[in-house]
Amino acid sequence: MNRSSAKSTFRIILATLIFSSMALAGFEANLTPVGDYSTPKGTSLAQKHGSSLAKVLDEITKVYKPEVLRPLNTQESTVGGAGFWKNPAKCGTDNRYMGVMFIVAKPAYIFGDDRNGHVASVLDKYGKSILESLTRELEAANDPGLDGVAICIIWGDTVHGNPSKVGQEGMALFLAKSDVILYKQFKLTIQNLVNRNDLFLFNGGKELENLTQFILEA
Repeated sequence: MNRSSAKSTFRIILATLIFSSMALAGFEANLTPVGDYSTPKGTSLAQKHGSSLAKVLDEITKVYKPEVLRPLNTQESTVGGAGFWKNPAKCGTDNRYMGVMFIVAKPAYIFGDDRNGHVASVLDKYGKSILESLTRELEAANDPGLDGVAICIIWGDTVHGNPSKVGQEGMALFLAKSDVILYKQFKLTIQNLVNRNDLFLFNGGKELENLTQFILEA
């Protein structure tokens, strides 16, 4: 490698490191604190890939206006708005999903005004963009310790205020790594992707409080 190429490579690496540091700093209050993970695996993933989660938050918050979507923070949720969380359906294992949690403005229920229609409409409006960003970072991490991605969304008439007070419904969707790759390759529909994975639904203030305080484990 000649001197010119070496300098260019160094600049690229330096720029990447600077961006990662700035992204982490900008979303530090939204990330599960590294010291809060209950296992060495969770701590290690957070140390290695925390900047990837900050990148997801940065990308998604640039797609949607702040009055329409915002990530939760550690004052509102025991795990904040992004982390490497356990799937409650896989008790007894240290499974880890690269996850995010947002509160969003209720969309038009274009798929029907019942629970299934609500979930489908929210996923169509917000979930697909979130999934795309998470999948990209999951692939880039290329870490066998990551089992998949988690998309947690609370929706109501406003995104401002305590999520369990202003939210009306919520979901926590845990998607296996192999399935999100198939979805990205257009080998699964969004409906099939959801049907073959673990979806938890919440309705009303008390259940939404359970989502933010109990169901997600670091």
